Amino acid sequence: MANCPACGAPIEGHQEKCSYCGAVLPKEEISTPTQQPTKVKKHDRNKIVAALLAFFLGTFGADLFYLGKNKEGVIYLLVSYLSCGIGATVILVLSIIHMVQYLMMSDEEFDEKYNY
Repeated sequence: MANCPACGAPIEGHQEKCSYCGAVLPKEEISTPTQQPTKVKKHDRNKIVAALLAFFLGTFGADLFYLGKNKEGVIYLLVSYLSCGIGATVILVLSIIHMVQYLMMSDEEFDEKYNY
């Protein structure tokens, strides 16, 4: 229940004037909470799938291709192929690091980085 700003008398309902002193009452502004626009996901990539790809096919850059990092994926693939497997050990270590990074990210961080 509101009170009249002029005399302090209780006001019931939506009156335009105070029934005690006749003062014109201010109209209540209806405030609606502003709704922030929700981001629309461009992709529906999953961090578990990315981690599994990094673990099993990381030397071929499969996780990077899955996440849309095609240039890095091609580099991983070429280093593994052209070095006759010698560079694949370095790529394997990097892929395991990527796998741990994917799994340590929260879902929100992963979505922000790879799905929007």
